Amino acid sequence: MKHFINVETTEVFGFESDGSQDMLITDDMIEMTKDQFLAYQQYPSKYHKFNVNTMQWEISKSAKVRLDEELADSDKDLALQRVATLRAECDRDILPLQDAVDLDEATPEEVERLKDLKRFRIALNRWEHPEEIPKLD
Repeated sequence: MKHFINVETTEVFGFESDGSQDMLITDDMIEMTKDQFLAYQQYPSKYHKFNVNTMQWEISKSAKVRLDEELADSDKDLALQRVATLRAECDRDILPLQDAVDLDEATPEEVERLKDLKRFRIALNRWEHPEEIPKLD
């Protein structure tokens, strides 16, 4: 298989190596080496454009800003999901301990664990900064 890239559209086409499809190769196509084709397949993001002169993916400064903003939003979404998961786990762990305390059946260790979990839940509820997710001590 040999690969050609259309210099105007940056579309890549594969043709049989035996020459049986050479009549489909147009003047606005150039042949790619195996390494160039592999580089083309490594599509970094929707903000990158393939440069047919250098045969590499490139990104403009303005597109890089948009990509960085998108990644930051993605990181914040992941952090929000993580905090929600921690909150749910905390709630799950508090319930049986609170029952034991309410019925005066909790051990001193369970009472202390309940206090720690409630402090942690308060910290999670007050959380505002993705880079500083609270940790349970």
